[in-house]
Amino acid sequence: MSVSGIQRVSVAAISTFGALLAGLLSFYAVFPWVIGRPSIDLARRFGISLLMSLLAIACIFTVVQFVRGRKWAWWSVQVLAAMILAFGLLCLWCAFFPINDFERSEAAFLLMAGLIFAIPSVITGTLLNVPPVRRRFLD
Repeated sequence: MSVSGIQRVSVAAISTFGALLAGLLSFYAVFPWVIGRPSIDLARRFGISLLMSLLAIACIFTVVQFVRGRKWAWWSVQVLAAMILAFGLLCLWCAFFPINDFERSEAAFLLMAGLIFAIPSVITGTLLNVPPVRRRFLD
């Protein structure tokens, strides 16, 4: 595969992960309105929806700028991948070494969440640091 092919495949895979994250955030923006529980007041629902909507828009904007080759977007994706990896590793740690009843009862969920967060972030971090991709953004 040529250098430009590696760059395109890497950017496409990373952008796909970013778009999936934006979709997940959009789902959480709508979720407080779908469940309709009376325990969540209107202001809290609006606040959660607004925050998740803004995060989804920021994620989409960063993905678009990443595809356009912006250096700051490369660094943003790098930091975000590291943060998501840290969260995934924390979930895995809590699943394998529970210290309270919640972690013991939810070990299977924590294991699944840890894998779901850790695997895409490892793939993203690896693809971001492939030399042709890194050269595209840092030169």
